[in-house]
This record gives sequence, C-alpha cells and structure tokens, in this order.
Amino acid sequence: MARIKHLLSGREFELRSHHTLGRRADIADTPIAGKEVSKIHASLEYLDSSWRIKDLSMNGTWLNGNKLDTGRPEKIQSSDTFYFAGIQDDLWQLVDDSAPANKILVTNAPERSLILENYNLLPSEADPSYALYFDNSQQAWTLEKIHADDTHQTEYLHHNSTFSVDGEMHQLFLCGTLQATQKLGFEPPTEAPQLTLTFDVSQDEENITLVINDGQQQFDLGERSHHEILLYLAREKLKHVAENYVVQEQGWCRKTVISQEVGLEESHINILIFRARKQISEASKHSLDSSTIIERKRGKIRLSVDNIIINKSTPQKKSSATNTAESATETATESWTRSV
Repeated sequence: MARIKHLLSGREFELRSHHTLGRRADIADTPIAGKEVSKIHASLEYLDSSWRIKDLSMNGTWLNGNKLDTGRPEKIQSSDTFYFAGIQDDLWQLVDDSAPANKILVTNAPERSLILENYNLLPSEADPSYALYFDNSQQAWTLEKIHADDTHQTEYLHHNSTFSVDGEMHQLFLCGTLQATQKLGFEPPTEAPQLTLTFDVSQDEENITLVINDGQQQFDLGERSHHEILLYLAREKLKHVAENYVVQEQGWCRKTVISQEVGLEESHINILIFRARKQISEASKHSLDSSTIIERKRGKIRLSVDNIIINKSTPQKKSSATNTAESATETATESWTRSV
C-alpha cells in the first residue's frame, strides 16, 4: 500500500490519507531531521485517486528537482523523488502510489502486515487469541482478548497504538481521521434495529443454518459450525422467556454448563463465539453490531435478540398431496418454536 522511502536510510513509511512531514516528531506523521526543516514542512494527500504533495515551509520543497510553489499542491506518482530545504542528498521517494489503507502492522515483520477489516481475529482466524474490531457504540477500535472472562481486558485503540499478540508486537495504523473512517461505512444506525433470528435445523441436528432479518433486509449466514453454539443460546433464551426470568437475566448461560452439555472445551466455545461475531459483522456489511448481539461477561455468554424462530424439520410420511406435506411441516415448526 501507499508508502514513501528515505533513500539514504532505506526506511519506508506507510502513508495516511493526509500525511505530514516535518521536524516536530510529536505532530508530524513522518519526522524529518535538520534545523532547516520546518515544524510541518510538507504534506502528501490522497485526492481523486491520486497523490498530491504540497510545500508548507519557509525553506522550500523540491519535486523531481523542481522547487514547488508554497501552498500549491502538485501531483506526485510512484518513483517520483522529493527533498526538503534544498538538501539534495537527503532524498525521498514515493515508492507506492496506491490508495492508503488501514493496516495492522507487525513491528518486526512488515511483510506480514494485514489490511485492517471491521472485524479481525489475531494472530489468525484458525487459532485466534484476540479480536480487533470497530465498536459502533463507542466509535472506537476495540481489542478484546478471546480467552479472557474479565471484560476489563477490553482495550480501546487509536492510530499508532501498539499491542502484543502472543508475544509479538503489533501497531494499529489508521490512514485517516475517525470522521474519514466513518464515511467508509462505520456510522452507527440512528436506532437499534429489531432483529429476528431464524434457525433451520435438520432432524439429527447435524445441519444448522441461520438467517438474520433487521426489518429491512435479510442476511443469510448459511451453515457454519459456530451455529451450534448460537442455537444452544437461542434455546436457552426462549426457555428463560417462557419461565418468566427478569429481562436482565434472560439468555445468560454459564460457559462451564455449555461445555458439559455440548461437549466442547470453553476455549473452543470462545473461538466459535468470536467467529460468529465476525461472520455477522461481515455478512451485514458492518451494519449490525455483533458484539451486542452475542454478549459476554465473566464466565457467561448470551444471545441478546428477542425475536427467535427455530424451524426443526421432521420426517414426512409419503403423501401424494403436496398441500398435506406443507401443512405438516408448518405444524411441526410452530410446535417446536413454542416448546423450546
């Protein structure tokens, strides 16, 4: 992705959508050494699918050997070189002029850096220890330890925040401001949608599919292994409602009990829950806040949705009358929903 390179040192720097360069390391995105360099000497900005460089200094900026007019942006493309304050030997180069991107940088292994998605499982989706996701309710990037029951191990991150994953240092690189990020699709809904979760379950319960409806559109999550845990939580939620639990307690299940009843270790249950959250987030194009759909607290998890439908297929007797078979299926579905 978009990068500049300091040719003398060989160091490369990721570019933000509006990237500043200058002497003041505390305010410039890329610090430039030298007393001739201004506090904020120049900027690189991505506009209309191309990069532009602008001189903001007292002592000037040169692009491909030509001095720029102060305050006037000029287009710059891959392989173009530039330098500051007339120091021709201290040369910089735009080595990648593609669009800027949010990334998760692996400090000691830049080649393993990842494009930041709305929901990320780290270090890998196959064996995750952390979830890094954008929390709509807080309007912040959130790092949550998957195998921890202590909710205080949730941490809010910002641009350049560093964090350790399995002993390896990572850095959050955000290419723009929070406002720019929101325009990419992170704006929270004006009011929480009323969701309906519909499970279709085979007679032997080997096949479970899930569809989520938010009242305006439908998100088909297909068949996934983590739906087994969601189905368990859905049944517990419906049972608690039928038994008149207080609203605040409805649906909460101890992971130790789930582990015993479904035959999975708690650590694996945690992973399935976070995979389910990730799928919901991605399938809804991040319009649904999956962390509020599947909630966690110390030792417990629950499905917070109130509208739940469980359709369990039943063996059908052979019949020449199609309408009779359809009627039998509807009756089986209705009675199952009531009895769970």
